[in-house]
Amino acid sequence: MLFDDSYKTVAAAAEGVYNVSGSKFIAYVIPLDSEAGIKPAVAKIKELQPGASHYCWACKFVNEQSNGRVNDDGEPAGSAGRPILNLILSKQLNNVLIVVVRYFGGTLLGIPGLVAAYKTAAQNALVNARMVKEVFRDFYQVEFDYANLNEVMRLIKDEDLGVTEKSIDNRCVLTVGIPKLKVEAVLSRLDNASLKVVYLYSK
Repeated sequence: MLFDDSYKTVAAAAEGVYNVSGSKFIAYVIPLDSEAGIKPAVAKIKELQPGASHYCWACKFVNEQSNGRVNDDGEPAGSAGRPILNLILSKQLNNVLIVVVRYFGGTLLGIPGLVAAYKTAAQNALVNARMVKEVFRDFYQVEFDYANLNEVMRLIKDEDLGVTEKSIDNRCVLTVGIPKLKVEAVLSRLDNASLKVVYLYSK
């Protein structure tokens, strides 16, 4: 195999809590497909925890050039977002956002204490998360007459393709995700004059 055809992420959101020296750290691990989801996700957590002192986070996506993003949200530089990101990288996770909310308890923890606290809270959330492997896919729109529906659906079942959108009528339109290692073979099977196949995006 010339490249890894899958990546590890979390199946669903999970939470974890860590208490130290009066401060409470609540971590949220959230599966995300792109950076566009960061701001809404953090905003939602701020609504859930409106009285917190800090909302620090880190994220990593499979399709980005950089090695992740961090936000210390007012904590000393490198004391919050970076330890969260280091945990994400050590677990080899992608398409994931971890937000750690801090309620200040009145005792300064110092940078080593903050690093340990943010990392531990994030670890506790990941303990409660279910890890899964997702396959890299190319997504195509397939358009065809209703008479071809059974043929197309049989191909989808045979090749274990994911259908993300569908419109069934006299003229049917499906959006299907084809595993990258199967693209050539599946497109060959879809090479039919009665089918219109258009590439959309990769994920």
